[in-house]
Amino acid sequence: MTQFVLAIIISIAVLVFLIVKLNVHPVISLFVGGMLCGSILGNSPLTTITTIANGFGSTLGSIGMTIIFGSIIACSIRDSGAAKSMVNFFIKLFRGKNLELSTGMAAYIMSIPVFGDVTMVLISPLCAIISKRQNKPMGQMAAFTVLALNLTHSMVPPTPGILAVAVLLGADLGLVILWGIVCSFIAYIITWILMRKWAGKDYYPPKPEFVEGVEEVKSNDYHDLLIKEENLPNVLFAMSPILVPVILIALASFADMTMAEGAMARVVLDTLGNRNIAMFLGMVFGWLLAVTHKEKALANYNQTSGKNEKSLFTMMFNGWVGEALEVALVPLIVTGFGGGFGEYHLAFMMTGNGAMPNAYGHDDAEYLEKLDAMGKATSAEEQASLAEELDQYFPAQHWAILVAGVQPNYDFMSNRIGGYSGEKIYYKGNMRTFWARLWINE
Repeated sequence: MTQFVLAIIISIAVLVFLIVKLNVHPVISLFVGGMLCGSILGNSPLTTITTIANGFGSTLGSIGMTIIFGSIIACSIRDSGAAKSMVNFFIKLFRGKNLELSTGMAAYIMSIPVFGDVTMVLISPLCAIISKRQNKPMGQMAAFTVLALNLTHSMVPPTPGILAVAVLLGADLGLVILWGIVCSFIAYIITWILMRKWAGKDYYPPKPEFVEGVEEVKSNDYHDLLIKEENLPNVLFAMSPILVPVILIALASFADMTMAEGAMARVVLDTLGNRNIAMFLGMVFGWLLAVTHKEKALANYNQTSGKNEKSLFTMMFNGWVGEALEVALVPLIVTGFGGGFGEYHLAFMMTGNGAMPNAYGHDDAEYLEKLDAMGKATSAEEQASLAEELDQYFPAQHWAILVAGVQPNYDFMSNRIGGYSGEKIYYKGNMRTFWARLWINE
């Protein structure tokens, strides 16, 4: 137990030091931290690096396609004008009041399948335009926009961080989405109510390059605040690349809970609700946005990329894919190494050398198998039976500490991990899956 805890503390300390103080890239930092942890625990370099490599591969295999498809969806939202349609929708919804919520809610939705960083790039110019038009403090606009995109980026699949946690725990992805939306939305509204005046007490103007030619609106008519641009897509169509994957994944979870195994409807929904198939269909809707708004999409793409592309087909199936791979490369590699780092800790426990056998005298592999079974149990009777077996491994007080006195719910736990774990602690440093693995080990 002491050796294991010491290895974790030292490896995390070295990881943070390398990233924060020496500005070493997270990929190298995670690799060094994993190798250091292995040496402290007395394993050979070959054993350690093999385990890290296995974790790297399994992590990329589970979320790699989702990350790439999400990046392509981001390109379609940017070039089709979908982001502007969403902002206009919320301006109308709130009748021109509390405009920080217009960009905030648009970012909240966009950041579900799209990287938070990419959403920030897409939404920042729109924040600046609205700030200028209503003479609203940029600090207030930015604060609640960034808060919104980070909440869904951290807590709602299929964004990569929480997706990796959900896959790791074997949680029901649809329920994780549901819990994520409920918890993140409540957190957002409460924070907005409590902090909106404080966030807007000092005036910071938007960047001049974002608001060139934009004039302040003196009218109280919210129509004057709308982003004026021809041929913007219908808001429901604009949201379709985001909503389609989320709805399909949620429907698949609903089917698994309510329909008999082997039923045709369940088979169809399970197929369409597979996270990679669902994200691919979201990407198809992104292509449809470009096809129906060809001139706008090409013009925005050429302006952003500096190219002079005239073929819509080439833009969608070459340009967007190339950009998506460039955007996704670093998150893919870093998340993969984070999974490799975490895989080492899990493998160490399951060989019988970890904390639990020393503390409770039971076999870890058997315990983790029962815990996984309980997380996937579909009936109350099955959960109760497994809970009784788990009580032999851990005293009741331990579960009370972990889950506030209730039996484990992987769907809800996945959400808590995504919200409170390494996603936000040193942000880019520890990268998601390591903290999820560490939580399991503890």
